[in-house]
Amino acid sequence: MYTKLAWVCCACACMAAPRVSAGENAENKNVTIISAQSSADGKSQIAKEIVEECIVSLPSPAKLEAVTEAKTEYLRHINGKEDDNRHMKTYRATVEIHYLVRQKELIIITTSSVTGQEPVLKEVERMVRESATIRSDPNEGDVFANRSPREYFFSSPEKAAASAKKRAHVWLNNHTHAVCPQP
Repeated sequence: MYTKLAWVCCACACMAAPRVSAGENAENKNVTIISAQSSADGKSQIAKEIVEECIVSLPSPAKLEAVTEAKTEYLRHINGKEDDNRHMKTYRATVEIHYLVRQKELIIITTSSVTGQEPVLKEVERMVRESATIRSDPNEGDVFANRSPREYFFSSPEKAAASAKKRAHVWLNNHTHAVCPQP
C-alpha cells in the first residue's frame, strides 16, 4: 500500500510535469470499458423442455356424449319478424374429450460455480391427462334474433348436441396424426 507521503509526491510530480500541447505527439484513443459480473454462489438452476409429445389414446367418436344447457332469453325480431318479441328457451351444448398424452422432457440442471461444471442433462418420460372442451357453434342455430348483428340460437337440445358432436368429430380427426406410433 502507498503511504500518504507517496501520494503527495505523486501528486506533486504530476503538477510539475511539463504540459504537452495538443498538436505535439497527442493521440486520441477510444477506450471501451467492459463491465462483467460473475456470481459463483453454487446455486443450481433447473430448466425443463419438452422434446417429444404424442397422444397415447383418443376416445371413440361413438362414445362422445354432449351435455346441454338451457337458458331463457328475451329475443327481439325472432327469425326476422318485427312483431315477434318474446322470452324463448335457447340451448347450447358441450362435449368433453379426455385423452392421455406421453411427454418426454429434457431436464437441464446448471450450477454456477467457480470451477466450470458441465450441466446435468436428464430425459424423463411422463404421462399427462388432458382434456378439451368443444362447444356447439351458435352460428349453426336454427333460430335468429335481432337485426344487426344477427344472433343465432338453438331451439332444441338435440340440435345443440348435434352441433357439439359434429365439432368434436372434427377435433378428433384433426388430432389423429398426433397419436403415438405403436411399437
